[in-house]
Amino acid sequence: MDEMTDKHKDKKEDLPLLFFFRKYPVLIIFSAVSIMADICFSAMIPLVPLYFRGHFHVRHEIFIGIAMSAFVFSETMAKPLTGWAGDRLRRTNLIAFGLLIGIFTPVLLSHARSVPMFILIRVLDGISAAAIWPAMIGLMADATEEKDRATSMSVYSMSMLVSMGVGFTMSTYLKARLHSYGYVFMTMSIVMATGFLVMLVSMRPIGRAVKRVSGASRIPHVRGAFKENVRKVLANRNLATQLGVLIFLAFTQMAATSMLTPTSILFATDELGWKEEQFWRVFIIIGAVMAVLAIPAGRLADRLGKETAVKVGLSLSAVCLLLMVIFRQPWTFALAVGGYGLSFAVGAPAWMALVT
Repeated sequence: MDEMTDKHKDKKEDLPLLFFFRKYPVLIIFSAVSIMADICFSAMIPLVPLYFRGHFHVRHEIFIGIAMSAFVFSETMAKPLTGWAGDRLRRTNLIAFGLLIGIFTPVLLSHARSVPMFILIRVLDGISAAAIWPAMIGLMADATEEKDRATSMSVYSMSMLVSMGVGFTMSTYLKARLHSYGYVFMTMSIVMATGFLVMLVSMRPIGRAVKRVSGASRIPHVRGAFKENVRKVLANRNLATQLGVLIFLAFTQMAATSMLTPTSILFATDELGWKEEQFWRVFIIIGAVMAVLAIPAGRLADRLGKETAVKVGLSLSAVCLLLMVIFRQPWTFALAVGGYGLSFAVGAPAWMALVT
């Protein structure tokens, strides 16, 4: 009888969405807030190259790169501080703070009258993202048991893929239909404000969920804990090597992504001859495919093993991008964007699970 029960239990755990969200309903809140926040951040990716060419009429693409890099740079520089703050303060408060900043940055961007002003506001936007994502990943790890952490990270990456597809489509669609960037920025503020309200009303349920898993609503920290952890890592040669490899992989992937995001839009306009109003049709198809395949792709980390999943994800993205460079056709562009998204769905949850 016990054997049959165990088999039934294993069978049940194979239902990735239904069973997992029943076991951890708080992940629905995390997913909703993540999707709304990342819709706004993702909406800026195709918007910046088009906005700089159409609104500021810049002739040198270097300014587009600077505007994209300003966000990534400030997010990267702020993450150690926000990560430290997330360990010592309530992560829910930190996420709410980041969302609050994200409500106002689109409004400020819509009123930016110069390239330097736009870039400075993008720096503020990066700080907003830095406050949200480390705290969100930490909460998702705190709210799930260790054996379910890879699946929890796959839920996070699924949210990122869905929001990426929606954000790309939303910004290009609204601009094509309403012929104004102002409405795009206004919509981003509304979406971010909705995420902020959801986080505010959900703080108590989140606290109860974390307490149920960890046994305490907040993990106590002592002075010098960070230095002590660094010493422990350095004392363990294997652990230090593994963390070094994971950090190197994260650096190279984010460097490639930062290069890819503005370049892919310029590639479509310059090499493929696409018009601004054509982008949303392509993004909605790619986004739908990525959203449908995000869940099974993310669960590969559980079936293949975390290290294998990371290798598969990186290899898939490299092959898809190489095809775009060789053939330079609309179908290879779609394949590259979709393939890169799927590689994120396969590799990112495994990478985050390995780190956590």
